[in-house]
Amino acid sequence: MGTITSTIDDGVTAADIVVIYEGGPETLKYLFEVTDYDVVVTVEDPDTRAIRPIQNVPEHHPDVHRVTVTCIDKTGVTATLMEYKMQVQVRATIEAAAQGATYILEIERETFSNRRKGGIDRVWERNFFVRYMDG
Repeated sequence: MGTITSTIDDGVTAADIVVIYEGGPETLKYLFEVTDYDVVVTVEDPDTRAIRPIQNVPEHHPDVHRVTVTCIDKTGVTATLMEYKMQVQVRATIEAAAQGATYILEIERETFSNRRKGGIDRVWERNFFVRYMDG
């Protein structure tokens, strides 16, 4: 997958984006308030299952990775605007890498939530369930 970039509310200043694996030692509060990131993108280990189309013999093993974009309101950054900008960027990045010589990559579904999480009053999250399958 390519690089994901965006800007904060002014449309000029680059957003500070960190991409990490889910389950690391960092807390959202630390990432947003101490290290001052504008966006946190987490990638989970995949859910995998075998597709058995003919005579119960596994043919493909598609992986579904949850990629979560997390934003908060802070000076110069409106969470809902940043979440929308990141939604556009993630979709474009996945579409650009959708078909390789040996794989298929697609967004299976998306979900959205706005809630209190990780010691932060309001967190905006968009989950992308990205399916990866050998071609």
